[in-house]
Amino acid sequence: MSTTDSAASARVSVRQADECVVEDSEWASAPLDLLRHAQPWRTFRRYKGRQHPSDTYWAATVRDHVIYESRLEPARLLFADFAPDVRQVVAQPFLLKAVVEGRLRRHVPDYPLLTDDGPVLVDVKPRHRLERPKVAFACAWTRAAVASRGRRYEVWSEPDPHELENVRFLAGYRRDWLFEMASFCVRHRCLWRGAPSSPFSLSSSTNRNATSALNCSTDPAATDPSVQPTAGRRSCNTSRTVASRKSCVTASAPTSSPCQGEMS
Repeated sequence: MSTTDSAASARVSVRQADECVVEDSEWASAPLDLLRHAQPWRTFRRYKGRQHPSDTYWAATVRDHVIYESRLEPARLLFADFAPDVRQVVAQPFLLKAVVEGRLRRHVPDYPLLTDDGPVLVDVKPRHRLERPKVAFACAWTRAAVASRGRRYEVWSEPDPHELENVRFLAGYRRDWLFEMASFCVRHRCLWRGAPSSPFSLSSSTNRNATSALNCSTDPAATDPSVQPTAGRRSCNTSRTVASRKSCVTASAPTSSPCQGEMS
């Protein structure tokens, strides 16, 4: 296979958001924004007896559903959604065509991942299928075309099952409404940016924000040392609730028992 021929003849077709199709643009000069906002090149239909479990995965990274067409692709989406350097996930965004060994070849990549270090084109293939000549040939000329633009190409297969289960478990908690943003930012900085492991060793302003975010209590004493703390009581408006309950009980309780005179 001629790597030079496949790279020079590569063309790309993209389906845009308004369903307009940009046909046969030169792969070497296709802008990244065109691929970033592309719609899935092919869609799937649900019908009885289908062999591929096509469905959608809710990706917290893009705050939207991302389609998949195999049992292995959701696992790759889980890892992409878990990676801190992935900024966007696009499903099957374009049709790549190239003339290889005298024939026109076509391939729709599974997922381009837009990361901090540039785009990564990903094809998800089970490990046992990589030995098939047709699959190996498609991956080879696709890799050559991607490398001609200085981009990375990845063929992803089954991960470690224990790591997959851990990532799948954690994915259920990646919802922004479950966490305070200040707490998330502090922890993200501590884990991935090499900051001090404890939020209390940061600057004074960041320390106050982290303390208020990580502390469940809304007691003013938690953030203002001039306010006397409540007596070991967890706040969240608990003191007001307890006080109102006491006042209700005091108001409704009788001052003396009607039978008290008879019993004395």
